[in-house]
Amino acid sequence: MSASQTAHSARLIQTQMTRKARRPQGNYTHDTFQWGLVNAINAGPPATVDLYLNGTHQTANPDLITPSVPYLASYVPTLGDVVLVQRGLFRNRTSRVIVGKLYGSPSPYPLPLGNIDPGSGRFISGPNAIWGGFGAPNPNLGQLGDVYFRTDAVGLEAIYQFVANGWVSFQNQAAVTTNSQTYSVSGTLQVASGATGYLPPFYVPVTGTTTLDSVFCSVRSGSATVTITQNGTNISSGITVTSTPSPTSIGLPVQNNDAFAPVITAVSEADGLSISFYFTISS
Repeated sequence: MSASQTAHSARLIQTQMTRKARRPQGNYTHDTFQWGLVNAINAGPPATVDLYLNGTHQTANPDLITPSVPYLASYVPTLGDVVLVQRGLFRNRTSRVIVGKLYGSPSPYPLPLGNIDPGSGRFISGPNAIWGGFGAPNPNLGQLGDVYFRTDAVGLEAIYQFVANGWVSFQNQAAVTTNSQTYSVSGTLQVASGATGYLPPFYVPVTGTTTLDSVFCSVRSGSATVTITQNGTNISSGITVTSTPSPTSIGLPVQNNDAFAPVITAVSEADGLSISFYFTISS
């Protein structure tokens, strides 16, 4: 073999090795499937999306974006979707197509703390997994003990834990107690008119955040219509009260030393009024 032929063969070998070593944009792998994060949606035609492949979004480097990846008609892209990408080879050119969205994306999108299998893109659930994303966590995801960090909130409102009843923020796990106070009127009831039928208020001392959740009303006999006031202002419509005890939801905040009183607006041979006020107090 001549020197020129030898040199030519060496260049061919070097070229082949360079082609094998070359990596297209987007963190190329030899796997049949990859996972990616949708960075941009291109209207086309043809309609495509730009992707960060295999976790390259963690560096936020635009040079690592794989542009113009087509997708199946069954998939409707949304920014932030975590998608499954199928890869094939066509005449030494790499071709990718998005098969569909991985379950659970885009919210909550897990932080890179062990919740995504880099090989398959599959979400790894708990127990004791760490999640994160914009907005409240997806109620359909998570297992007992999982923790979620919310990027659009601060303090205790930004941290959630998956408990027996689903995701609960640390803010809502603060100590909560309940308290009640019962107001009773013996004897025959009268419609309030000046001093006649006037029922004096009672006052509520408040520590922490207090809410009047509901009132529970009954009379010994007959029926009456009662309105509840807070500092002289009606906070309920007319409540029909009979001998069968029944609750009425209120759900209003209470300040220290607020005054509460029932006002009788109609009566039908009623006596023995009893009203229990139920309060929720959180520290």
